[in-house]
Amino acid sequence: MVDQNRLKASVPDKPLLLSGNQAIARAAIEAGVKLVTGYPGTPSTYVIETLLKLPDLGFRVEWAINEKVAFELATGVSWSGLRSLVTMKMSGLNVAADSFLSVQYSGVRGGLVLYVADDPNVYYGMVEQDSRHYARLAAAPMLMPATPQEALDFTRLAFDLSEQIGRPVMVLGTTTLANTSERVTLGRIKAIARKPSFEFDIKKYSKAGPLACIQQHKDTLEALEKITTLIGGLNPLTLNGDRIGVIAAGVTWNYLQEAIHLEKFSPSTLKMDVVHPLPTGKIKRLLSGVDTVLISKSSSPSLKSL
Repeated sequence: MVDQNRLKASVPDKPLLLSGNQAIARAAIEAGVKLVTGYPGTPSTYVIETLLKLPDLGFRVEWAINEKVAFELATGVSWSGLRSLVTMKMSGLNVAADSFLSVQYSGVRGGLVLYVADDPNVYYGMVEQDSRHYARLAAAPMLMPATPQEALDFTRLAFDLSEQIGRPVMVLGTTTLANTSERVTLGRIKAIARKPSFEFDIKKYSKAGPLACIQQHKDTLEALEKITTLIGGLNPLTLNGDRIGVIAAGVTWNYLQEAIHLEKFSPSTLKMDVVHPLPTGKIKRLLSGVDTVLISKSSSPSLKSL
């Protein structure tokens, strides 16, 4: 059981044992959100369940009647200049897709983060869906944490990135990340004093005519390109002279580290913290320095699956 008082403490005293979902809940607190909403769907459910158990948070936490409504509620808060987080599982993203794609083109004001949790091997039902394809379809930035610590850090960062590029930012989790626990170092809670307001801009917030849509499309692509200049030290590349390279993202990075330890080999590696847009420059550098590149799968924790 997580110490509720420590989970919402403004000045953390020491690391706290958190699951990936609990870490994302803490990230919402630290980022200064005004609304967290979503629709229950394992493996994402426990983010909101965690927050609902914490009294006096200073922001609204609620379930919506479906994922589309949840995303639209979060968008309304963002359009008013405040921050919001919306959560759902991979199948729920299908329900929210119409609104998500449209809003991705219109843009946002306050940081809007979409946390979607995939379920490889469909342990909890529905279809085995890879939400990274939605990021590509929507020209949306997507961060993919590998650990609960990264779940906190990346989600908190996603709010800042969203405001810097004026677009929603996706954070992708999986069943393993959502339920894995580790000692997480908490950050300070950001104090954001903003009054909600709305700017009336038909060309920005509607699809009123082809010219407006064309401009929104251009703006979206420019925002996606801009994200590459803002992600700093993410996507770490290690070139150590080995002729084998490995690219891994999310929890498969942890499997790779275990395989390296057990098999006593040291490949050159590229850790994909941002899975969209692809870090093409670093990929090219990796390819130029090795003879063979292995790309890890997301479903099996075995070196044989690389």
